[in-house]
Amino acid sequence: MERAQDSAGAPEPGAPVSLDIKVRFSDLDASGHLNNANIVKYIEEARILYYKTVTGMAIPRDLDHWVLAEILVSYRAVGRFDDDIRITIKVPWIKRSSAGWAFTLTRLADGALIAEGSGVHVHVDQATGRGSAIPDRWRQAILDHEGIATGAPAG
Repeated sequence: MERAQDSAGAPEPGAPVSLDIKVRFSDLDASGHLNNANIVKYIEEARILYYKTVTGMAIPRDLDHWVLAEILVSYRAVGRFDDDIRITIKVPWIKRSSAGWAFTLTRLADGALIAEGSGVHVHVDQATGRGSAIPDRWRQAILDHEGIATGAPAG
């Protein structure tokens, strides 16, 4: 597992958070290809790493406020057993109650793009199940890390 860090161990501002994963045999489908469902699991692991390293969230406690509203994955190349894959993830926008994600999965041996895409996560009030404002400390940590001058309009 790897991530962009400065010498103090904190993520470098503006750098995507990265996670390296070796494709296991159990991650393959019947054709010997990296299964699409496991690609989504890899993306989720990278998202959790982002939350931990950029915002300092307590995992898993603080994750119960986030709901995956949308994910779009474009598959570009086949992943195979024992491939070393780097998942990079960043937040290109953040609104009042939601954040957008952009990610890539790249094979380290040859630089092949295996998949890319985007997703939307919504911060929810556990009592009502409705969108709620992202806490200021998390919002500011994301804005600072991504170099976003201001959040996008409320949403």
